Amino acid sequence: MKINIKESFLSPFKSPGWLVKMLIGGALFIVPILNFFSMGYLMRVFKNAIFKGEKQLPNWDDFGSLFIQGLFVALIGMAYFLPIILVIFIGLMFQVVIPAIGALIWILTSSVASCIAFAMPFIIGRYLETGKFQSIFDVHIIFNNIKHVIVDYLKVFLLLLIVNILSVIILGLIPGIGLFLWFFVMFYIGIVFFNIWGELYPVSQTQDVSIKAGQETVNAKPGNKDN
Repeated sequence: MKINIKESFLSPFKSPGWLVKMLIGGALFIVPILNFFSMGYLMRVFKNAIFKGEKQLPNWDDFGSLFIQGLFVALIGMAYFLPIILVIFIGLMFQVVIPAIGALIWILTSSVASCIAFAMPFIIGRYLETGKFQSIFDVHIIFNNIKHVIVDYLKVFLLLLIVNILSVIILGLIPGIGLFLWFFVMFYIGIVFFNIWGELYPVSQTQDVSIKAGQETVNAKPGNKDN
């Protein structure tokens, strides 16, 4: 499929009240716990892109729903990465006693962590589609979806890496406020790429249950709101 990358980068600036919306998101992104609101907002962006094909910035409202969605994103990351961190810790202990085994554990866990990071957008997409937390472990469905759009998925993932690296380099050259600006830039990058992932996710669908049915499930959850 043809992904409109340029439109995804420009669309946030075409939304009514875009400056205030992005300033709020960036400011909340700075503060621990409060950044759950920003992550929840990005999930609303992602969900609107998946189910409605919208790239307009949603309103900042229904803060309870935003916080819960942001919390769920954090829990998704913890569910996948905490076991890996534990295994890495065990590997470090083996490194002292049996270096070869420790090195092998490190290589394996690093490979698994890379695969999870690669698949994370569609892991989150699966949760948004079904509204069920346990669906994040539908590994076969998630990777099957990725396989169906693998070329575009790789292009987007590579672009994300390049944009992140460039933003760190450029902001690192700004003394004093570079780190402060980084939170606002990361929030903007999140909007851009969740819009792109949201454009790609419906195309990847191979399940019998359609995206529309998934949307109805998500919307049925207490506290869920798109706009």
